[in-house]
Amino acid sequence: MHEILPGALWLGNQFSVGFPEAMTGIVPRCALKMLKERHITHILCVIDKTPLFTNVGLKYLTIPMSDSSSFDLIGCLSRTNAFLSNAIKDGGIVLVHCQMGQSRSSAVVIAFLMFSKGWSFDVAYQHVKLCRSFINPVRFRPQLLRYEEGLSNTTKRHPVLHEE
Repeated sequence: MHEILPGALWLGNQFSVGFPEAMTGIVPRCALKMLKERHITHILCVIDKTPLFTNVGLKYLTIPMSDSSSFDLIGCLSRTNAFLSNAIKDGGIVLVHCQMGQSRSSAVVIAFLMFSKGWSFDVAYQHVKLCRSFINPVRFRPQLLRYEEGLSNTTKRHPVLHEE
């Protein structure tokens, strides 16, 4: 699990939220403890998983996304951006995760940084890559570039989070 925006946004994999590690099958024993230590209040899950920690005050949004270039990432971004924006605006700390924490979740986080900070794809990608070196949203790059173009043609950025 890696911090992307200090005190606001983390990026991780399914292991971060208590599911077995995708490659080894190892089950984490301290996932809830790690979430609490990082003061995570919200979880955005972009794989088809039922939340494990349901009665501990965490707020979840699950949007199952396929790790395929044909998946309509842009069609999900209004919901993911709203969830992230509202959580952060309310003082929450969000963890975004997929299975490996490399493609789907990193694409969502990059899109959110473009939306909320007004960053270009390149700046958002480099920032996330600096924080979590093994991201690989290559399947979603064309859609993220189209999304960037759409953002540059509008002023629909989040007024609370956008820094001039």
